[in-house]
Amino acid sequence: MTSGAHFAHRQKFKNLSVVLGAHVYEDEGYRQGETEKRIRANTNLRYSIEKIKGLTVGLAANVQQSKGGTFLIWKDDTTGAYLPLGGVGLPGSTLSEYTSERITIDPYVIYNPGEWICKIKMRYFYTKNINNTNQGAKSNLYYIEYLAQRKLNEQINISLGSTFNNTDVSGDLYKKQKVVKMLHYVQSDGTFGKLNISLGGRIEYGIISGSPFDPQYLFRTGVSYQVWNGGFIRSSYGQGFRFPSIAEKFIRTQVGSIVIYPNDSLEIERGWSAELGLKQVIQLKSWRGLADVSYFITEFSDMMEFTFGPWGKPGVDPLFGLGFKSVNIGNARISGFEINLAGEGKIGSVSQTILAGYTWIDPIQTDFLASRDTARNSSKENILKYRFRNLFKFDCETSYKKLSIGISGRYYTNIENIDAAFEGSIPGVKSYRAAQPKDNWIFDARIGWQIIKILRCNFIVKNVFNEEFMTRPADLQAPRTYSISLNMKIG
Repeated sequence: MTSGAHFAHRQKFKNLSVVLGAHVYEDEGYRQGETEKRIRANTNLRYSIEKIKGLTVGLAANVQQSKGGTFLIWKDDTTGAYLPLGGVGLPGSTLSEYTSERITIDPYVIYNPGEWICKIKMRYFYTKNINNTNQGAKSNLYYIEYLAQRKLNEQINISLGSTFNNTDVSGDLYKKQKVVKMLHYVQSDGTFGKLNISLGGRIEYGIISGSPFDPQYLFRTGVSYQVWNGGFIRSSYGQGFRFPSIAEKFIRTQVGSIVIYPNDSLEIERGWSAELGLKQVIQLKSWRGLADVSYFITEFSDMMEFTFGPWGKPGVDPLFGLGFKSVNIGNARISGFEINLAGEGKIGSVSQTILAGYTWIDPIQTDFLASRDTARNSSKENILKYRFRNLFKFDCETSYKKLSIGISGRYYTNIENIDAAFEGSIPGVKSYRAAQPKDNWIFDARIGWQIIKILRCNFIVKNVFNEEFMTRPADLQAPRTYSISLNMKIG
């Protein structure tokens, strides 16, 4: 059983806008021990100061507390698919029981006197996690951003700003760590007839756990051009990077007999991405829609990935020192194409909306060496782990007066490559992957009825045909699920 309720109230008092909300949720879970109880409250205040033209101040806050269990690995692929490996509440269990707290406070100031728009955004984010596996942690994040924007003329807008981020984290598994980051950015957007151009760059630097890192210089650009009526061609290029997380660098932990080892020598992962696309707007009598086709490519250097290997001490650690550790596996490329369709229209009194999309990717290592890179993988092909090559989604809804009926579906092919250790050390993973179909179709359906003006009822069925499927090894997803919701809107 799953149950919950949500409340939201919005009201304006002269210059003051107020939003109040509350949310409760309880899920008994479809897997043993994987439950969740959650309660949340939020507010958003915005005040316009009349005496200073264009000045607005605001404050948003969100408080959440939750309690439950996290299911990680099944007992086996048959009668134990919904049971955690190692049982519940026993030594060596792969089920983690937790309580958590989240507090977010977001003050902001917006000043728009005329030529310039200036914004100051701030955030304090507090998290506290406690669990029965002695893997708890607490963190405080302080963030501030200044953004200034100006329209130079009829064609060109410019944006520039800076951000400061300070995070301190402490936990059961490591000493207190601190991350301080600064970045400065500038971007210019121009419109010249049918041509739109965007150019931008940023520099980021800081200190992670007492060690400063070299400034990172990044560039991005985008171009869009209307080639014919309703037809637009676009291209973009952008650079990026990712720091190793505190967990990857410093945390050693254990789930059952599987050990996760730290790696304080991880290098920064860098990359770039580019896209070329074409969008066509379609108008046919009462029907309106669009078609979008794009090709994309992303390249990584020093890509980070959790890898199974002999990282521990054979005579001391479980599994003879075998376990997982985040390492720089080398260089990689993910390329592919995407097709998206969307449309809406009417046939008499019947309204129809359609959304559909298909994505194909080719995720490979560009410095692939079979003898080295496939030794610990389930596949001997050059393909990155835990990726779906094909993904298709659609959603259709038909509405007539107070009634609406919708159906959605998603299709994806199996994950071709995983860590071979999962097949060898976790019961049922290898046999289940061998027996599972090479593709998966999952369908959801819904019916909505506007009972009266202020009250609507929805009946939803997820996984209509009760298919068995996994999105990662030893993690069987939910069977067919039914839900009923009542939504009331007053005012």
